[in-house]
Amino acid sequence: MAAPEQVLENPVCGERVTFESVSDDELVMLVALRTGGARGPAHRQPAQEERYEVLSGAIVAEVGDAPAQTLRAGDVLAVAPGVRHRFTATDDAEARITFRPALRWAAFVERLFAGEDPAALLREFSAEIRV
Repeated sequence: MAAPEQVLENPVCGERVTFESVSDDELVMLVALRTGGARGPAHRQPAQEERYEVLSGAIVAEVGDAPAQTLRAGDVLAVAPGVRHRFTATDDAEARITFRPALRWAAFVERLFAGEDPAALLREFSAEIRV
């Protein structure tokens, strides 16, 4: 399981994740995104709420069927379980992302950033993420 303050970097998109707190109830991550960087394809968490708090920069949020919206420092957006979403940085951005419950999201991120096959990970972590 991820250790608090553990820092990971995705070699493909440059996204950097710092695990701030890890428990069964919630996972809190500090995420740094590069301009134009996306947090993967549109997806959903079947059983987790994902809450974004933008700390700096700008992030475009595509959530469900709603029009895309730009989030800036101070903005907060919660995505309910099962709702399809995608986030892209339009400027270098930093956000605090909280997953409730944590489930195995930290392990998914660790293994994805380590270069494991994304398709195999999606099959193994289907309780956490579906594309």
